[in-house]
Amino acid sequence: MSTATDIPRGPTTADLVFIIPSEDGSALRVDDSFMSESAMKEVHSVLITDIRGNEDSFSLEVHAFEALRNVESSTPDEVFADDDAIKNVYYPEVSKLLQQHLGVQEVAIQGHGVRRQGKDGQRQPINFVHADHSADVARRMAQEHASQTKKNHLHDERYRIFSVWRPLNGIVESMPMAFVAGDSLDKNDLFPVQYSDPHNEFTGLRFNPGQRWYYWSGMHNTERLLLQCTDSRVGLYVAGQTPHSAFAHVGSSRDAKPRVSIEVRALVFG
Repeated sequence: MSTATDIPRGPTTADLVFIIPSEDGSALRVDDSFMSESAMKEVHSVLITDIRGNEDSFSLEVHAFEALRNVESSTPDEVFADDDAIKNVYYPEVSKLLQQHLGVQEVAIQGHGVRRQGKDGQRQPINFVHADHSADVARRMAQEHASQTKKNHLHDERYRIFSVWRPLNGIVESMPMAFVAGDSLDKNDLFPVQYSDPHNEFTGLRFNPGQRWYYWSGMHNTERLLLQCTDSRVGLYVAGQTPHSAFAHVGSSRDAKPRVSIEVRALVFG
């Protein structure tokens, strides 16, 4: 059982891995080997502020992330061991949460990832800075959904993509999530990265000392972190997204419980 001393809290400094953009501005292409190629990445030490106790100071409209507390869930733990069960049981729960919290017209779940730190053959926490989709991919996804569902009115609606993140095995003791405030980004530091093929594209971020980084210490199963990946509406702030990365917290003990978490990616309209 976790004790107060097991949970790393407060401001901290950590090394984050940033992908280096291409020199000519074209979409960078990477594969599973790119993390071992030093020419494609650089490491920067950044100050990361803990939002615990100040959750209400941050909003999607300004910072592109939001912290939700006391979220009720009827999904049994065993569901998260099976991808089909997650789709059938947990997806509707996430859709309902987003509809109620955001007041959106429609939610279309795009996929999920369960990450089990330290487990061989399992997805690991992603330890480089990224946002889950590029603006071009988000636009294509929105157009395809509107066309496939024959809901033509959605072509004119605002659309966003969110990652809904939560732990699955209790309070997070190691490898928490760092995320950058959307209003601290320079749009010129954002660039597309093609992963394996041109249709699988995410957003990379060039390091800038003006970026403000945060994390939510000791997240537990009744909390949800909403990370905005894209926003079709312009003019609200510089960038409607919050790139993010797992990081090694210097305050985590050697015997800290490995992190198990799930993120669900959702396209919302309205």
